[in-house]
Amino acid sequence: MMRKLFSLLLVATLILTLFAGCSKVPVKPSFEEGATMETAQTTKRIESDGTVRIAGLVGPTGIGMSYLFKSIDEGKSLNKYAYTIESDPSLVGQKLLSGELDIAALPTNVAATLYNKSEGKIKIISLATLNVLYLVEMGEGSESLADLKGSKIYLSGQGSAPEYVMQFLLEKNGLKVGTDVNFSFEFGTHADLAALVASNRVMHCVLPEPNATISTSKASKEKITLDLGKEWEKAVEGTDAQGSEICMGCIAVNSAFLDARPKAVSAFLREYKASVSNVRSQTTAPEVVAGYKIVESADVAKEIIPRCNIVCITGDEMQEKTAGFLKVLFDSNKASVGGKLPDDNFYYKDK
Repeated sequence: MMRKLFSLLLVATLILTLFAGCSKVPVKPSFEEGATMETAQTTKRIESDGTVRIAGLVGPTGIGMSYLFKSIDEGKSLNKYAYTIESDPSLVGQKLLSGELDIAALPTNVAATLYNKSEGKIKIISLATLNVLYLVEMGEGSESLADLKGSKIYLSGQGSAPEYVMQFLLEKNGLKVGTDVNFSFEFGTHADLAALVASNRVMHCVLPEPNATISTSKASKEKITLDLGKEWEKAVEGTDAQGSEICMGCIAVNSAFLDARPKAVSAFLREYKASVSNVRSQTTAPEVVAGYKIVESADVAKEIIPRCNIVCITGDEMQEKTAGFLKVLFDSNKASVGGKLPDDNFYYKDK
């Protein structure tokens, strides 16, 4: 059963992974001292019966945890934590299921797949990133997705969330894939496609951050033209999915750990919310994020943080924003969310 589950997880992860690099257990990074954690109980550590084992991911989904890692290293966190920063969501998901990790960042559809295939052994407790997908084009670019009629659009990773999101948005703009527009998946990874963009050799493509920013900063003729998150908001207005967003990353918890230590999870959520607030507001954020090797450099982090939509959204709002997104993936490919839409128990709502 676990071998089958891991195979399904690996497939789901490969179609959504936005990150590249080597797994790492970081040492204390080198960066200037920045903001402190903005919690009401910074000086009062939560008494607990053990360490909370958490994991972040390289790339956008891990950015929101960066000030929490800093707080842990400075001995100021509420919980006692052990943390790691990984590049492979499939490994993180496996460890979360087995109980080797208690709380971890994951692609949202991978979390849904794990929930469905494990009969509820994990839940999500917060969104971590909303849209990170952008249309990149050569020349003047498109003013709307309807302008892409007759175009060839490059995407990386056939059977991926970017494919399903783009197909949905094009259909909402009156365009049918295979008739009005065509998709090309000849460049298998985000990095491969980004290299093509950097060499000024693609007219239209969809890239996630940080690839969109890195590739266009190296190109002389390519630029980011449309934010797919904003296109989503227009597409779902007045529909059953109104209020949903492109929910690319989340924070998930092992359900047994949640049942055993709800106060530790509540403390984590307070600290994660404070960390996200610091990422979004502090001038030191690019250095902190780069210091933990979540993004390759402070310069890149400074550019991408505003476009990665780093959030801490919980409770009913988390479910409202996520459910419509997962429904789009499910309608395109049931396997992308584990064969069925997650029920209400997938969404943990802190009391």
